[in-house]
Amino acid sequence: MRSVSIDEFENNIDDMLAAAEAGEEITITRNGIPAARLTGAGDERRHQQRVVVAEMVALGRENLRSFGPTSADEIVAWKNEGRR
Repeated sequence: MRSVSIDEFENNIDDMLAAAEAGEEITITRNGIPAARLTGAGDERRHQQRVVVAEMVALGRENLRSFGPTSADEIVAWKNEGRR
């Protein structure tokens, strides 16, 4: 991830857009403080997927603390419960 000032962004906007389209994430700063993030158009979906995965991992950790470890056999048994 690259960080650039507003002035640098304005002076190199074509290059910045090309970099974002190529998959680079660019943070635009104002007085050294992040003000905006430039990414390619397809990156928003990937970002949303990362957020969902992080939430699932956190939920899994919470369940592990609450219920203890679960084996694959237990999960399969729960899945098949009531299907006989």
